[in-house]
Order: sequence, then C-alpha cells, then structure tokens
Amino acid sequence: NNKQQQQQITSNMCRKNNTKTHPIFLLSGKACGASPPPLKSTLITVFMVNIPLLLVMETIGRFVMKQVQNQNIHEIFDDETNRHILARHLFVDAFCCLTCFCLGWSNRTFTVSILKEFWYKNKSFFPPEGAESRALSYDGRSFYLCMFFFSYQIKNLHDSFSWND
Repeated sequence: NNKQQQQQITSNMCRKNNTKTHPIFLLSGKACGASPPPLKSTLITVFMVNIPLLLVMETIGRFVMKQVQNQNIHEIFDDETNRHILARHLFVDAFCCLTCFCLGWSNRTFTVSILKEFWYKNKSFFPPEGAESRALSYDGRSFYLCMFFFSYQIKNLHDSFSWND
C-alpha cells in the first residue's frame, strides 16, 4: 500500500499535464497553473518581460539620479558612476526585494504550516507518511516567486560583471 502511494506520487510528478495549457508570458502566479509551465514560457517570461522590466527600472533610476545631480544636493551625485550605482541599488535592488517580499507574503499560506512546525515544535503538523508528497508538491505562486528571483539574479550577475563588483 505504501509502495503504491510512492509510485503514484512519483508518476504524478513526472507526468506532463496536457489538460492545462500555459500562456507564453507567465505574468502571475495563477498563470503558472497547477502544473509546472513549459521551459519555453519560463525563459520567454524571464528574458523578454522580467529582465527588461528591471532594465527599465534602472533607466528610470538613472534619470532620477541625474535630476538629483542637477539640484546640487550632494557632491556624490556629481560622479556618473556613483549615480549609476545608486540607481541600480535604489531602483532595481530595492524594487526586487519589495517584489519578492510581496510575492512571498501573498503566498504565506503555502508555508505557514512549516513555520508553525518550527516555532511550536508540534509534530502533528507533519506526519512522517506524507513527507514525500510535501517535498514534491508544486505551487504556481511559489514558482512565480522563484522565476522573478531568478530574473533578478541574472540581472545582478550581469551587473556584477559589468560593474566589476
């Protein structure tokens, strides 16, 4: 009986869900659906939506920093490199941190039982027989959060090489 459950879980995780089609652009957790979206949709969303959005945010930040320099508020804004680094940190990094926080907060119902387990040391939340299904479960909103964070890390990797930091 237990072996049949394990085979069922494994076959459900490995089987493609052909009944649900995903959109090309995964713009929300609901778009990611109840089954993992195809790699093509994920990559198109990362490289044609998320990363360009972060580039636009950085461009807006550079424009704002240029306006701040024109106000002669502080001499740190006189150097173009300083303005670009501040724009990246204030407009891209802060935006991504806030976005990841909001996505995680909206998805807290998925992980609240894990937190309760660690906080209260109550073993009734996680019976040992359901460990495999919990470890292999899929949640579209969590996938969306991970996809956005992956986009940020790709942009951050590019910035690290281009700014040598």
